[in-house]
Amino acid sequence: MRASCDTSSTKRPAKTPGRKPPTELLDRLLDTAFEAFAAHGYEGASMRQIACDAGTTIQRVVYHFPSKVELWKGVMARIVARADERRRRVLDELRDAPASVKLRRLIIDMVHFLAEFPGVHRIMTFEAAHPSPRLQWLCDELLISRVKETVNIIKAAQRERTVRQVDAARLYYAILSISAVPFTIAAEFKLTTGNDPFESEEIEKTIDFICALIFDTGGLAG
Repeated sequence: MRASCDTSSTKRPAKTPGRKPPTELLDRLLDTAFEAFAAHGYEGASMRQIACDAGTTIQRVVYHFPSKVELWKGVMARIVARADERRRRVLDELRDAPASVKLRRLIIDMVHFLAEFPGVHRIMTFEAAHPSPRLQWLCDELLISRVKETVNIIKAAQRERTVRQVDAARLYYAILSISAVPFTIAAEFKLTTGNDPFESEEIEKTIDFICALIFDTGGLAG
C-alpha cells in the first residue's frame, strides 16, 4: 500500500534570486520517479505520491517539473545520460579496436547496466507498446541516434565476418531483449530456473549466452 501524505498546510517556497537547484532533492525526486514509472507506468504514476515517497511536497516537485510529462522526460534524459557516460567511456577506450571487440564490450556493459537499472526495460515496455507523443520524443531526442550507432557497429563487425550475417537492426533488438528480460522478470526467472539473474555468476552467463548466439563460431574470445 502506498503511503499517504498530507501537504495541505505546506506552502510553496518562495524563489530566491540566483539560488541553485537543490541537487540532493532533485536526485532523490528523480530516483523516486524512476521507480514509480517503472512500477506503474506513466499513467499509473502519481505526481503527488512521487512527492510523498521522495519526502517532499507536490509544490516543490512542480517548482522543478511543472507537469508529469516534464518529470518523465527528466527521468528518461537522466537514465540515458548515465548509460551514455558508460558507453562513451567504452568506445573512447576502444577507439582503434575492431568493431567486434567494441560490440562485445558494449554487450557486457549493457547487461551490467540493465542489471543495475532493471526499471529501464520496464518503463520501455510500458512506453513502446503504443505510439504516443512521449515515445516520439524519446525516440527523436534520445534513442534513434544511439540505436543507429550500435547498429553501425554491428554492421562493421559483420563486415569483419565475426558476427552472424542477419539483419543488424533485428540483431540489436535481440541483444537488448536477451540482456534485459532476465532482470525485468527476475521473480519468474528465479522460480522457473532456480537461479537469481542478479547474481554475478548469472550475469556472466547471460553475457556468454548472448555472445555465443551472435558471434560466429571461433569469433571473439576474451
